[in-house]
Amino acid sequence: MMRQSLQAVLPEISGNKTSSLRKSVCSDLLTLFN
Repeated sequence: MMRQSLQAVLPEISGNKTSSLRKSVCSDLLTLFN
C-alpha cells in the first residue's frame, strides 16, 4: 500500500509541482500513520 502510493508520487515530485505535492504527500502519510 505504501509502496504503491510512493511509486505513484515520486515521479511527480521530480517534476515542477514540488511544494504543493509535498504538502499533499505529508498529509497522506499522516493519514496512513494515524
